[in-house]
Amino acid sequence: MPCLLDRLPKEILFEIFSYFPPLEISYSFSNVNKHINKVLCDYNLRYSINLRFMSQEMFDSLKNHLRPERVIHLDMSNEESVSPKMQHFLSLFDLKSFRNLRSISVYNVTNEGIDLFVFQLKRLPANHLTRLYLSDIYSGDRFYQLIDLHSKSLRTLSVDQGSILNRNIFPKHLQNLKLYSIDNFYLKTILQRLHRNSLIELYIQFDFNKFSTKQLLFSFQRHSQSLNRLSIKINQISILTLKRLVLALNNLKRLELDCYYSGDLLDGNQWEEFAAGLEKLDFQIGFVRTDHESLCRIINSFRSPFWCEKKHWWVALIGNHICSIPKFSPTTVEIKSEDDFFPVYSTAPLSVFFSKVVHLLFRKFVNGFTRPIDYRFRQAKGVRFWYKTRVIKPDVLSLFLDLHQIEEVEIERLDIDTCILLEQMPNVHSLQFNALDDGLSACFPRIRSIEFSSYSNPVSGETVEQFCRLFPKVEDLLIDIETRIDMYYLINRLQHLVKAHFRTNHVKRSTLLAELFQKTRLTTNNAKVEISGMNVYLKIKKQ
Repeated sequence: MPCLLDRLPKEILFEIFSYFPPLEISYSFSNVNKHINKVLCDYNLRYSINLRFMSQEMFDSLKNHLRPERVIHLDMSNEESVSPKMQHFLSLFDLKSFRNLRSISVYNVTNEGIDLFVFQLKRLPANHLTRLYLSDIYSGDRFYQLIDLHSKSLRTLSVDQGSILNRNIFPKHLQNLKLYSIDNFYLKTILQRLHRNSLIELYIQFDFNKFSTKQLLFSFQRHSQSLNRLSIKINQISILTLKRLVLALNNLKRLELDCYYSGDLLDGNQWEEFAAGLEKLDFQIGFVRTDHESLCRIINSFRSPFWCEKKHWWVALIGNHICSIPKFSPTTVEIKSEDDFFPVYSTAPLSVFFSKVVHLLFRKFVNGFTRPIDYRFRQAKGVRFWYKTRVIKPDVLSLFLDLHQIEEVEIERLDIDTCILLEQMPNVHSLQFNALDDGLSACFPRIRSIEFSSYSNPVSGETVEQFCRLFPKVEDLLIDIETRIDMYYLINRLQHLVKAHFRTNHVKRSTLLAELFQKTRLTTNNAKVEISGMNVYLKIKKQ
């Protein structure tokens, strides 16, 4: 039967498709009608299959919607939660049919799960892959065979153990290389085997204390004209070595450094002598915190016109590190007083320093300010009020937060003040609290995830009934309860429950399993039950 979608030209449908992840386009639009199917055939879909983060529903649809010839990247793992998906995926599809596959990422593959995986990977045509990422691999020899098989085509390679590359056959055309757990010997050997000036980007993480300045500089000579981006994670390096290295790399534009304390690195004036040619500089330098005067002297050395006006490179103290901002900007900020809204040890504007904050933690903070707050945490999704810290009034929070953006709240006690605050946060879906006041008449159907932890005072009786009235549509629940009767009541009342973790005393596995299926809506077909000590875990199928 004709529909309005049939009247849309494919250019408009292409524009609509551009707002969806590629795999969801197939999942959502396939077989809507003949016109859409024809447009899908013309659309240049390219899939990236990530089994680690793919929902079960999406995974179940692969068999019907996936077109192997359109897959360009596979992300696979042998982790406990992912392994069944990986094994099932490899049994459904023959990688030989993935003729446009060019990139593979592999995580946590152990000897137990490696055979089928390596067998399938070897079915790819030789010199087919251009990108290979190997992380937490316990069978380096087996995967070296894969590197060897694609040695002529590989352009990007990442390996946990650099030593597995110290072989007679080596991918010589690499442009991007990441080496974790490496020392000078292997680095020197690997870089010498690459074609001269082929390397554009290099990330190296040195083994603890296994490096020498002379060999480090020598290792880079072969790629001094081509290396554009360099990232180094190392125990310690002097400013002199760093200066020699940067000046020797004629084409270097981006430098990232992660290291422990080295006194001369904390002098911003020293960096100006060799960093002028860099377009981007990021660093994280660990050190032992000292007195206020010394910290101010360190930060002030990075306030010169070179740093703040010419380069716009910002620096701040985060924990026990001097860091570049916003690369290492905090994602969580603890607020104990209004001074925390105005960090002293930072050269960055507030909008840059706080640009990545997604959680705010309030500890003993009192309502009200003595100076204006001219910055809003627009990315913030969660707020936490730590132990015995009362919630802040909505009109005060709204001075620096968009309350409509908040999705997660953690409090000590659910009381009338908290309910008023939650009413002003319409998109909160996750709530954690440890105590519940009597007599609350509110209702929060939008909250789907609850953690109600109260070891010393588990809920029971009327409190359980009150809880069900407050949160009628909770789907994910962690709660401490007094008796198993309270658990049965919660299961029967909370009809939207999908996952639950009950903590209770005096659990007898055999008795509880029998009663669960007798006295609740659960059956052996719609629920999976696991009992461990005082913990009862439930997974319930959606109705």
